[in-house]
Amino acid sequence: MIASSGDNVLSSFDPESTLGERIHNARKEAGLTLNLASHLAGVKASTLRDWERDRSEPRVNKLVALAGIFGVSPTHLLAEEGNSNNPVVVTKGRHEKVMALLKAEIADIEQQQIALTQRLGEVSKLLKKVK
Repeated sequence: MIASSGDNVLSSFDPESTLGERIHNARKEAGLTLNLASHLAGVKASTLRDWERDRSEPRVNKLVALAGIFGVSPTHLLAEEGNSNNPVVVTKGRHEKVMALLKAEIADIEQQQIALTQRLGEVSKLLKKVK
């Protein structure tokens, strides 16, 4: 018997979520920002965002790379099967790169926090003057 185009060859049931939703959820569960995950995968953030929104699909090599970055099996991303609870494993060659990216992201967040704190103070002063 030949499978119809709607049959899922990897699973006997229909997936409960789309490929994009599974990519998004795996990235979030791994604790990675869109920018960091896209950088590690070697794609633009807009490309990863399009994958997560099901506007396009990654090639197989990128899907396998994402699975490794997120600590899930490629089968989990494809068909909601396989292990989705793996800890994120970073290869030695990428460890320093990941650490540098995380430190840069922390520095960026700290700068944003300083700017927001200053804005909050300014708005508070204005509010007091208006009262």
